[in-house]
Amino acid sequence: MFEDLPDEILIIIFQYSGDPYTILTTYLGLNQRINRILIDKHLHLLTNFLYTKYISDYYDSEIFQNASKQLLMVNSNIDKTKLDEIFRPLIPFHIRQTYIQQGQEFQLLTEQHNSIRQNLSNDEKRQVDCEVKVQFWNLNKLDQSIETFQNIKKLILKQGAHCECEDGPGRFNLIIAVKYLLLVHISEPNFTSPISPHLLTQTFKALLVSNTNLLYNQDYVGYTGDPMDIWKLIDIIVFTISSLKCHFRDRNSSTLVNMKYYHEIVYFYLFIIQCQKQTHREQEKNMFLMLDYISNMNDNLLIQLTNTELLKMVVEETNFNDTEDNYWLETHLRQKVEYVVKAKQFHVIVYLAQSERIPWKKTFNEPKNFIRKFINAIILDPSGRRFLLQTMGTISLDLFFFKKQVFFLLLKKRERKLLEQLLQSSPEFINELDEDENDALLYTCLKISGLRHRIIELLIKMGSNMERRNSQGLNFMDTLELPRNRSLSKKLVEFEIIFNNN
Repeated sequence: MFEDLPDEILIIIFQYSGDPYTILTTYLGLNQRINRILIDKHLHLLTNFLYTKYISDYYDSEIFQNASKQLLMVNSNIDKTKLDEIFRPLIPFHIRQTYIQQGQEFQLLTEQHNSIRQNLSNDEKRQVDCEVKVQFWNLNKLDQSIETFQNIKKLILKQGAHCECEDGPGRFNLIIAVKYLLLVHISEPNFTSPISPHLLTQTFKALLVSNTNLLYNQDYVGYTGDPMDIWKLIDIIVFTISSLKCHFRDRNSSTLVNMKYYHEIVYFYLFIIQCQKQTHREQEKNMFLMLDYISNMNDNLLIQLTNTELLKMVVEETNFNDTEDNYWLETHLRQKVEYVVKAKQFHVIVYLAQSERIPWKKTFNEPKNFIRKFINAIILDPSGRRFLLQTMGTISLDLFFFKKQVFFLLLKKRERKLLEQLLQSSPEFINELDEDENDALLYTCLKISGLRHRIIELLIKMGSNMERRNSQGLNFMDTLELPRNRSLSKKLVEFEIIFNNN
């Protein structure tokens, strides 16, 4: 019987049974012994799911132990949806840990390189700099060798070389090397090479350690329709991670992903962020780049949560220039929010709205037509409506004016169900006033047309003050006597919302 085989044999069978999803959906839940083998560190399915090597600290963490406990308790067949729920917390944990590791690596390599270089004579510097430049140019050949990459790493990290590239579009520089050696393969799931993606990124990291100005090498894009568009390294890295293709590929090309290359590119991007922290340049632009391509979110859980976590980290690392007259920042924030709403990535908006780092106040409080467009786009989608309720209940007081505008817009659109849910979570809005001192009840009577009796029924039920008067001295009953509200008054009596003797 299968269950009677020794643990060692079962581990070998499991290792050749496919990816972690396939293994767990096939064998998990057969019995407790099988479950224990499947979550054992030696099989390391959890780190395999993350496309990373076995790391003992991961398995000792609370996040991994919780996932292991949930898997151990499974006593029947499990599907991919349930596995996704268990795996979900592992992904942001892994990205955060990797980010810390990349920062430590950047610091260590930089100190190591600087220590070696400061002890070189000028002649020695010129010699190793010349040698690394020759090796870098060898990357432009059709038949690169592993030795070339190893030589570059050795010259920089062991001998203190400093690499200079001929910067400018059309020149062979770091962005060209990264693009043609690494990024192009992200959409080629079956691509393999003797030169591993890990060796590629380690070499590129060494080049950045030798000269952080290589971050700002430039190249023509030719993707957006204008062949003269120019991007820097960070631009094309973000585009590739978010769109899962290199920028000059056709928009309609396959979305199949080479996960080994994808993860190495992500780790390289985290290294670049750590590198940029030392230069304090273009931090705001990084966030806008992530938001530009957030609409290309893949349905792969690992990719989706990785990209979302990258955005969060970029936001956390950005020092926003929130000045009173920063029109550029306000305009770009509004534009990016529109992109994300159109892409229906409402979980991203929830995070952004809750972030205390982003200067949303002026962005959302002005102008009013932006709020209308924002709400119109959201309420047309069921997931958008759920997002709106979640956001309204959690965003900061700095956005109170935004919340107030949303509330009155929902009244104007007669969104009864949304209003009811909103008032249940934020009952204080029942007494909020517009510019004419109309509360929700008076606003509905005076500024909304069409069928309104159910909205009024809701507002009265939720505790509206029927005696409140606006700036013109009108209360609720006064408004019902106006010619425009004759049919409304009849409806209210007909449905026994009010009575004639009132």
